[in-house]
Amino acid sequence: MTPSPSDAVALAGPVDSIPQPSVVVLGIAVNTSTIPSDGFKGAEGQLVSPVEFFGALRPGDIVAAEGVLEPGGVRWDSITLEAGS
Repeated sequence: MTPSPSDAVALAGPVDSIPQPSVVVLGIAVNTSTIPSDGFKGAEGQLVSPVEFFGALRPGDIVAAEGVLEPGGVRWDSITLEAGS
């Protein structure tokens, strides 16, 4: 099922903390356990493994996450470490 535009969720901002498997951005926890292995991107836009993503991530880095609003919360589908972070 394709989500409607009103169900799409996007969040971008600096990382507050990294309590794996979550990333807290602007006070909102992005649970990365729902993100498929091809949904993690590094600062150059390349696909990276979750281990590589978390290994490069630091508080203060800028990330962008996308997902779908579902009953009970957001199912996150991708997360990207923004260039220059």
